[in-house]
Amino acid sequence: MDNNDKVKPIIPKFQALVLEISGPVLYLNPSLPQVFQKILRNYWNESTLDEKNLPPLTISRVRKSINAAEKWVILRNYKKGRLMSPFEQERYRKIFFSVLGLKKSKKQEFLDQIILQKLNQHLSYQIQPGINKFLQWIHDTFKIPIFLIDDWEREFTLSILKRKELLFPFCRIITSDQIDIAKPHPRFFETLFKSVEPRLRPSKVLYVTDNPHEIPFVKNLGMRLYYLDLPAERGFHVFETPKYLQFPKPLVPVGKDLQDLVDFIKETFLQSKIKQQQTKYGPKLAKSSPIEKRTKRTRRNRYKQSK
Repeated sequence: MDNNDKVKPIIPKFQALVLEISGPVLYLNPSLPQVFQKILRNYWNESTLDEKNLPPLTISRVRKSINAAEKWVILRNYKKGRLMSPFEQERYRKIFFSVLGLKKSKKQEFLDQIILQKLNQHLSYQIQPGINKFLQWIHDTFKIPIFLIDDWEREFTLSILKRKELLFPFCRIITSDQIDIAKPHPRFFETLFKSVEPRLRPSKVLYVTDNPHEIPFVKNLGMRLYYLDLPAERGFHVFETPKYLQFPKPLVPVGKDLQDLVDFIKETFLQSKIKQQQTKYGPKLAKSSPIEKRTKRTRRNRYKQSK
């Protein structure tokens, strides 16, 4: 075979996969809103001197309160980058209670202490169905670095992953306290890009998250995004999906589970293979190839399922 006939190795459109631990890898059962509701329910309607006529403690109100507090954290982290101070942690809790309908009072301080004391007792971490198989498939198929990232403390993160048997030797785990930078500040991802050789290009990194508040900031860095719109029973914070992710053609690709993510990666990989065939054989021959037919069949099946 001549040098001109040699086919270049097929390279996927991304050179690294970044998974947020909370959501895509681990979820809470019961979910975080359900945990907060369970902890606060016994103390919410107790009579006090400083609070009267509190709104009902519904799961939707608790979810809305968590969303408001998390949205403030993401914006604060992106602007400042440093880890939260005790004063800022207190502000986070004030935002949560304010949206919940409880203004600053003795009762808020009391409930705040109750949550801090009992939260860890009620959190039950579970692994997403198929995550082991998915990580192994990515490693065996693409041989690219896989990053697990989050704002958790590193020792706590490692202990959870070890308990769930998710400490793969090919995964790199980066936490905010390890590098002293909060996510999604640009310096957090800059550290990630520099951690492998050759240095990663943001446009070649696929970032998978279930946190819609991070999407605008991460997208500004030039990274490719995939949003996992997880169902309530397999979510973490159970965020409210923004309207711009509910359009027929959303801002970023959206999936309901890891299988949707696998289909997206396969389709992206096949598209790069088709382009390679077009380069060698021309567009007419490439269109009749088995790869092109498989891609069309996948799209047709997705269309039928969506109807």
